[in-house]
Amino acid sequence: MSRTALVAQLQRTMSRPCGDMAIDFAGRIYTWQFVQEFNEQLGHCLEQLGTLVAERVGFVAHTRAHHVACLWGLLAHQRVPAMVYGYQSPEKIAADIRQLRLPVVIADTQDWNEHTLAAAREVGTQAIGISEAGVSIVDLSHTVASLSQRPVLPGVAVETLSSGTTGTPKRIRLSLENLQASAQAAVASIRNMQGDGAQSALIIALPLANISGIYAVTPPALMGNPIALMEKFDVDIWLEFVRRYQPSTADIPPAAMSMLMQRGVDRETLAGINVVRTGAAPLDRKVHDYFVDTLGIPVNLSYGASEFCGVVTTWTSADLERFGDSKRGSCGRPLPGVSLRVIDRDSGEILGPNRTGILEVNADRVGPDWVRTSDLARLDDQGFMWFVGRDDDTIFRGGFKLAPEAIAETLRAHPAIADAGVVGVADERLGEVPVAALVLAQGAIKPDAVAMKAFCRRYLNAQQIPVDFFWLEAIPRTSSLKLHTVELKQQIRVKR
Repeated sequence: MSRTALVAQLQRTMSRPCGDMAIDFAGRIYTWQFVQEFNEQLGHCLEQLGTLVAERVGFVAHTRAHHVACLWGLLAHQRVPAMVYGYQSPEKIAADIRQLRLPVVIADTQDWNEHTLAAAREVGTQAIGISEAGVSIVDLSHTVASLSQRPVLPGVAVETLSSGTTGTPKRIRLSLENLQASAQAAVASIRNMQGDGAQSALIIALPLANISGIYAVTPPALMGNPIALMEKFDVDIWLEFVRRYQPSTADIPPAAMSMLMQRGVDRETLAGINVVRTGAAPLDRKVHDYFVDTLGIPVNLSYGASEFCGVVTTWTSADLERFGDSKRGSCGRPLPGVSLRVIDRDSGEILGPNRTGILEVNADRVGPDWVRTSDLARLDDQGFMWFVGRDDDTIFRGGFKLAPEAIAETLRAHPAIADAGVVGVADERLGEVPVAALVLAQGAIKPDAVAMKAFCRRYLNAQQIPVDFFWLEAIPRTSSLKLHTVELKQQIRVKR
């Protein structure tokens, strides 16, 4: 599919003025006619401000219906959205506007305020406001940057953001070629799942500002397939969407699966779902077991990253049927065109099967080079990849290297623990020591530190046992439900 073909398909979808549902969001049905009219207004504003084809346009993104319509429109109008997280303070959004220094930034009308408008005026950025009512230019009191100072990026589709697991999100340019390839593969998969019947709405609860959300909403735009959208995962809303649309597959992150397990959702409630696809974070073993053994729903656990433009390992239906039990917990095997290897962190030596080290990925869609990740993994002798933890979160306790997620997974096995997060804190003697944050399971009696250490001694090595345990109402997580390491460390620092 060429750039022209991709854009043409998007434009065909965007231009069909019909009353069929495009998006179900927050109790309102948005039709394809709404999408068409919205993007006619968007195109007019972009032209009025003199933006160029393939030029970067800032986009302060929320996971809302009119924001999805805006992303579709930017791709159809051949602009390159440079994503900014909408779920942050006005001061932080203003700082992003100053840092980006783009000629145009699009944001929800509620995000244009004294802080963000002042930042836009300061750097010569024009403001476009979007809402359920449509698109408009917010302020024409100043001019945008000279066209001669505005480079274009003809090979780039989107400038997206990493998840921000360990600090400030990184900006990653997603090539048009990669978006096309991914969207085509997803369209084929969706059509295969839906068969010849009517299109079922795809349930989406992924952050629009990073790659997971972008990959989730692009294939439906190519297909004209409706979506049921959540601004953030909510068990009750998700279950209502499942009841209403009867999807054959569910795409939800591990933390959301844990919420469903804690709710005690039964098989009858999820009767139409044949497989759960998940990734983006480690999946707790007891949650995995609940879906497979109690609900009888296979789990396709995959691995990917923004740097690789999506998923690089996954399970095929044949592998799930043959190895689903014996390889439970694995992230599957590499996709075609992807190779994996594990190297020693210090020497760079390529490690053999079942040895843990730094994961490196070679993906044809990214380029010829091996890309070093920040993840610890192992490969077994049949090519299945097992995620162990993040190397940049590794706790160096004396001479020991500890993977905090492995400790947290053990803590979650305690019957009184609903969720857990582990981080390293500075220690004068040992360098770093692990500290745990815990969330009490509903109706459980809170164990004291003595009981928790006794539990840990049964399942962990001595150096893995946390030195302190803190109880929180919830473990802080990013918009994609990964552990927010920075925020957790700040909360622990206050409690200590």
